[in-house]
Amino acid sequence: MIDYVAFLRGINVGGHRLIKMDELARIFESFGHTKVRTFIASGNILFSSSEKREATITKQVESDLEKALGYHVDVFLRSINQLQTMVDSKPFARVKVSPDAKAYVTFFNAKPAALPDVPSGSPAKGYRLLRLDKRELYSLSLRLPNGRSGDSVTLVERIVRIPTTTRNWNTITKLVGL
Repeated sequence: MIDYVAFLRGINVGGHRLIKMDELARIFESFGHTKVRTFIASGNILFSSSEKREATITKQVESDLEKALGYHVDVFLRSINQLQTMVDSKPFARVKVSPDAKAYVTFFNAKPAALPDVPSGSPAKGYRLLRLDKRELYSLSLRLPNGRSGDSVTLVERIVRIPTTTRNWNTITKLVGL
């Protein structure tokens, strides 16, 4: 059995696609996965599977979720070991993460059509792109003078032209700790 985390795109965001986490856990259990747990209400599901091919699990979960929920949900799957490797690589070691600068990781499932320049950033727009790995982009969201935070997610999606999902780095480190 391999332990995985499925990051679901667009679940419980901005009052859309609302689903209770206990219901989502039951749905995953009905797919035959074991040790199913959810973490916070933004579509992070931990589970175990005997299937070793991530692409197979991803396609099956997307298909099963569409049948169960009535709409398509993009799934970004990583093993706990992959997440541990990400954390161990310390992608934010050279930057100061503070209430004015929050760390994020954006997940890809496929090779983007185009890649953003990394490292790069725009203090005026409140973001810094720090590092790009094969399937992840690490970034900082900076507080702007108006009190809002910068949005690199919209910029990145416009460049890569494939679905992505983004999580706060604290979420990733807590998932690894579970």
